[in-house]
Amino acid sequence: MEKIYKPDELYFVICEEPETDEDNDFSVGDTVAFTTKECFDEEGYQSDDLGSHNMPQDILEQCGVCPAELMESYFELTKSPDYVYKQLLKHGFKENEKFTELMKNI
Repeated sequence: MEKIYKPDELYFVICEEPETDEDNDFSVGDTVAFTTKECFDEEGYQSDDLGSHNMPQDILEQCGVCPAELMESYFELTKSPDYVYKQLLKHGFKENEKFTELMKNI
C-alpha cells in the first residue's frame, strides 16, 4: 500500500490566477502546489509524485482543495484562496519561504 503523506510532511503554496492573462489560452483558476518536505529540503525542487493516490484526500476536501490533482503536485481550489490558506495551516500543512519563492518565479 502506498504511503499517504501527513500534512506536516508537506509544504504548500497558493497559486492565484492572475486577473488577466492574454498570453494564456488555458486557464485552470486558483491552485495549490505541494511538495514533500523531504524532497524540497534535500533537492531544492518540487516533488512531482503527489496526487490523489498519496495525499490525505479527506483533509484536502475539508480545506477547500479538490482531492484529485490537476497534474502531479497541483490541486484546484474549491474555496477562496484565503480560506484554503488558513485551513491548510490549521490542519498542519507547512509553509516554506524558499518553496514559496521558487513557485512564485515559475
